[in-house]
Amino acid sequence: MSGRKTTSYGFDRSQQQRASALLELQTQQRDLKCLQESVKRRQQALQAVLHKPEQSTLESSSEWIRDSQATVSPGFSLNSATSDMLHASRICREFNKSGKKILEDIEHQLNSIRGLTTRWKTLVSKFAASREEMYRWLPTDDVEGVNSQLDRIRVLVGICKLEDADASLSSVAKQLANLSQSAEFLKQEAIRDSKLRTIEACRAKVIEGCRFINTLVTDSSDGVQDFFNAPIEDFRAWHKLAREDLSECAPDESDDLDSILNHVSELQRSMETYREILEEKLLQEAPIISADCERQLSELRSGFDSSRPLLEKWLPELQMSQHTIRLDQLAEFLNFEQFNRFYTEFSSAKSTTKNVIETARSQEQAHDRRIYVISSLMQVCDEMGFEVSQKPAFVDPEFRGSQIRVAFDTGNRGEVVFLLSLDSIEVNSCMSGTQCFEEFRQLSEQLKNGFGVETTFRGEEMSQPRRIRKGELDEPTGGHHSSGV
Repeated sequence: MSGRKTTSYGFDRSQQQRASALLELQTQQRDLKCLQESVKRRQQALQAVLHKPEQSTLESSSEWIRDSQATVSPGFSLNSATSDMLHASRICREFNKSGKKILEDIEHQLNSIRGLTTRWKTLVSKFAASREEMYRWLPTDDVEGVNSQLDRIRVLVGICKLEDADASLSSVAKQLANLSQSAEFLKQEAIRDSKLRTIEACRAKVIEGCRFINTLVTDSSDGVQDFFNAPIEDFRAWHKLAREDLSECAPDESDDLDSILNHVSELQRSMETYREILEEKLLQEAPIISADCERQLSELRSGFDSSRPLLEKWLPELQMSQHTIRLDQLAEFLNFEQFNRFYTEFSSAKSTTKNVIETARSQEQAHDRRIYVISSLMQVCDEMGFEVSQKPAFVDPEFRGSQIRVAFDTGNRGEVVFLLSLDSIEVNSCMSGTQCFEEFRQLSEQLKNGFGVETTFRGEEMSQPRRIRKGELDEPTGGHHSSGV
């Protein structure tokens, strides 16, 4: 018979029941195997965090695994009795139910252990962070007590005494917080005490430093104080304000110690700056200035004393005495360290002394030339046949700068009187004009040719003599004559 054929199939009722029971049993067995694997893995995880694997949860889970494995039998088939398969399915369901409960217990314990471990680690970290401060500020027994309790909590977690561990963690957390607070309080108190001591030390240093500076200034002479008046007055003005500030730097509980400490520290730095400046001025610069002034005065006095013989020739006794007194006065200024007055007077005294010495030297040189001219004149007059009727003598014996008078007897031509100042010659003669002119011309030539003395005589028709300077030349007419030398 050709063509496509179809037919239906089916089971009898008993076979259908066996098939359904077998399918259910196989499903339960498969789920049980998966659950057994899960329990084993979680059991291993729990064992890893526990110190004593024989704890009840591990024991019950191990027993469940052992018992449940015995129920999983691969020997059931469609030929097996339905009642046997249903009984086996019921046992598997019960094991699946109890296994899920065990798995939940293990997960609960693991989660509890993780949570407690995290809290424990947090406390350990906090303790480690504050341990040094607590050991520094708190009794050692209190700190060691916290350390011991943390070790105990770790043991409680390890033996799965989670409730005890939880209670201990809460207690230790409170204790650690209290200890940290106490340590911080004691630390802040110590810091405050340290700041108070530092403030008081700074105040004491400022007061002592100012006392030292005042003593330093007071011990200095009035002259030194006057010379360094500017920095001294600066310090005194600052010290007046500093005293007021120091009286306000007595802190109480409500004061900002940092602000006060910064302020007194600034006062201390200012005091030290003034002390350094004034020590340098009064103890170092003052002796240097004094020594320099002594040197300058010594040089000035040495120059004056070395020129004294010359000066005494040309200066009146009163003027010499005034110069000596002035030098002594400069020495007196130095003796009292009156540097301002010394510098004011020294410049004038130095200039005056220099001028009088130079003037005296110039006058002495002029006088030496005058003596040479007198000597030359006497020799020429002698050669001209004139006789000395009056030897050279000062008109004013008390004054070396006065004219020197020397007279010659010319015989029948009368007397010729020469008055020699430091830079000119005046002549009084009774010779007639022509004769006078010839005589003085011859006198000038012999002075020039024989002694290098150049003179120019000029006659004057006047009752009073007039001094003729070098370069002027008029024909003598007798009477009074003068010449520049």
